[in-house]
Amino acid sequence: MIKVNEKYCIGMNGDSYTIFLKMYSENRQEDYYRPLCYPRTLSQAVSKIMRFSFEEKIEERDMSLKEALQVLKEINEEYQSILDEIREMEILE
Repeated sequence: MIKVNEKYCIGMNGDSYTIFLKMYSENRQEDYYRPLCYPRTLSQAVSKIMRFSFEEKIEERDMSLKEALQVLKEINEEYQSILDEIREMEILE
């Protein structure tokens, strides 16, 4: 699996990818990974995680539209160079 950040990982299964959310089981006292969605490409998977990250940030607290746009800009900057590299590699395939 590809660890994207502390919460999300990407696995590959055949011709698609799986985004996993890291969870903690109180009963078993251990981490496990719950599948969230099945994007077709790696760039779609990273884009989806970027969106999940944005949603989490805006759900943390109430904020103005201007603040939300700033959060979106920061998250976009964090992931954009990675996405650019992945997309370039996908074109070569």
